[in-house]
Amino acid sequence: VAKMENMYENVVDLKTRRENEVEDALQLQRGKRPEERHLKLKAVWMSLTTVLLVALIVMCVLFYYLTQERDELIKEKLSKARFWGKLLRARTPGMRTFLYFGSSFYSISNEQKPWNESRAECRGRGADLVVINSLEEQEFIHNLTIRTWIGLTDNEQEGVWKWVDGSPLTEGYFHKNEPNGLKWENCVEIRHDWSDKSSNNWNDLLCNVSLIWICEQSELA
Repeated sequence: VAKMENMYENVVDLKTRRENEVEDALQLQRGKRPEERHLKLKAVWMSLTTVLLVALIVMCVLFYYLTQERDELIKEKLSKARFWGKLLRARTPGMRTFLYFGSSFYSISNEQKPWNESRAECRGRGADLVVINSLEEQEFIHNLTIRTWIGLTDNEQEGVWKWVDGSPLTEGYFHKNEPNGLKWENCVEIRHDWSDKSSNNWNDLLCNVSLIWICEQSELA
C-alpha cells in the first residue's frame, strides 16, 4: 500500500512539474509576443519613414529644377519682350526693312548717308552698323541690297581693320585686290553688283561717300 501511495505521489509530482513547465513556457511566450510585435512595428515604421524621407528629397530636387527651369523661361520671355519692345520703338522713319536672322535683328535704311552718319543713325536706335561673324551672315547680308555700309573700319590705324564692337577682323570677304591700301579709304561696303559670290564682295571706300546702311541689334543686347 505504501509503495502504491509513493508511486501515486510521484505521478502527481511529475504531472504538477509538467503543468508548471507548460505554464512557464506559455507565460514566457506571452511575454515575448508584445516585444516581438513592438520590434516589428518599429521596423515597419522605420521603413515607412525612410521611404517618405526619400520621396520628400526627390520632390524637393524636382521642385528645385522645375523652379529653375520656370525662372529661366520667365527670364527668356522677359528678355524677348524687352527686345521686341525696343524694335517697335526703333521703327522710325528712315528705315524700310526689318529682318530677323540668327540671334539678331537687322534694319535697312531707305536713304543714303556717309559711314559715320550711318553709324550714328544705328546707335540712335540702340543698334550699330552690322558686324559679320560668319559666312552664313555674310551671305544673308549679301542678298539684302546692292551696296551697303557695314561696321568695319581702319580709322584708328591704317591697315588694322576693326569692327564697330571693337573686335579685330579675323576673316574677311574682300574682293580681289581689295583693300587696295588707298590712304583715305577707311570704311567698308558690300557690293552685290561686283560678284554673285558672297565670299568676295567687300570694298574699302572713302567714308564720306553716301550709301545705304544696315543696322544690327543683338537679341541679347
